[in-house]
Amino acid sequence: MRKTIILLCTLLVQLTAWAQLGSGHFFKSLRSENLTEQRAVEYFNQWFALPQETEWQRVGERTDRLGMTRVEYRQYVSGVEVEHSQVLLHIKDGRVQTANGTVMEVRQAP
Repeated sequence: MRKTIILLCTLLVQLTAWAQLGSGHFFKSLRSENLTEQRAVEYFNQWFALPQETEWQRVGERTDRLGMTRVEYRQYVSGVEVEHSQVLLHIKDGRVQTANGTVMEVRQAP
């Protein structure tokens, strides 16, 4: 019985993650990539199937007490901000550790 409950919980977590990833949500671990912030931004177009007119604007930065800096980027298509889009880069010692957020890819465009 306990194994069944654990299996069902695991399945529920996977389905939730799959549903989020299917709607533009993402999470990437980049620790092994050794990327600077600028290099990570250059990879946005490779990570996603974005509209050709997509631009990214850096809109904020905050560093916590542990030295982790969170930098926020917003997606613009043809000069118009994409509502609810954002990419957060988490940077420690000048290297991007993780990236997460929500983007509008071509297949999601209205």
